[in-house]
Amino acid sequence: MYQLEVSALDWRTADNAETVKRWTLQKLAWFWLGHQRDQLNRNKIRATSYDRYRYSLLSLPADLLDKYLNKITSRQLTERLDPHALNYIGAAFSYLTRVGMIAHNPVKKTKKQADRPWIIPDEETVIAMLEKAERREKIAIWLGAACALRISEVLALTYRDLSIDEIQVNKHLTTRGIARGRKRGKGRPIDMPIGLYECLDKTLLGSDTPVIAGRSGERLSLNYSTSGVMKRLLNEFGVARFHDLRHFAVSSLVKSGVDILD
Repeated sequence: MYQLEVSALDWRTADNAETVKRWTLQKLAWFWLGHQRDQLNRNKIRATSYDRYRYSLLSLPADLLDKYLNKITSRQLTERLDPHALNYIGAAFSYLTRVGMIAHNPVKKTKKQADRPWIIPDEETVIAMLEKAERREKIAIWLGAACALRISEVLALTYRDLSIDEIQVNKHLTTRGIARGRKRGKGRPIDMPIGLYECLDKTLLGSDTPVIAGRSGERLSLNYSTSGVMKRLLNEFGVARFHDLRHFAVSSLVKSGVDILD
């Protein structure tokens, strides 16, 4: 449906310019999901972002879905939709406005929240964390602070992806399970840090056992970095989130002379 409607824009004339008035909110939601699916296929958004759009837009109030776009008021949308759904529907209306399908966006713009500042931990802090951490958390810190892996990439790694020379980053963990490729972009090999290799259980190399696993060898969820042992460790050393270790890795590379674009 999205592809057909976009294609129809190229052939639109004054005679059928008002066709969009027969669109319902449900059709707009489907159209916007089609647009986001196209963005996902082009690797312009993440699968997790698409999942959020889909969940919110397929959960719209049933009594609003049949309303025509030119009959919906700003108040109806504001009072009935949660902030996420309202934001996505507003983006959908905005898209139709940009391409000339409608003249007015009934969703009022919300004030953008200020971005939280990134606080990159210093080298002394990272070293202290490595000295304090147990082996599992030590491995995770190495992967974040030395290899610049995202937590989703860390949790997707198995011992089959590791060797004495390199780490193969070719998948990431999502709320729906393992997805191929990195969270953004294609897979890539990373040099194995000596300190990280010393922490590994060499008997598991070549197996499908997760590198970061629970007591029974099961893969941990994305909550690993926001609760429990890892979160307590981050809090103890004043590190706001695991992702800050990735920024530490990049800043360390720049400091050592690696070109920022590389």
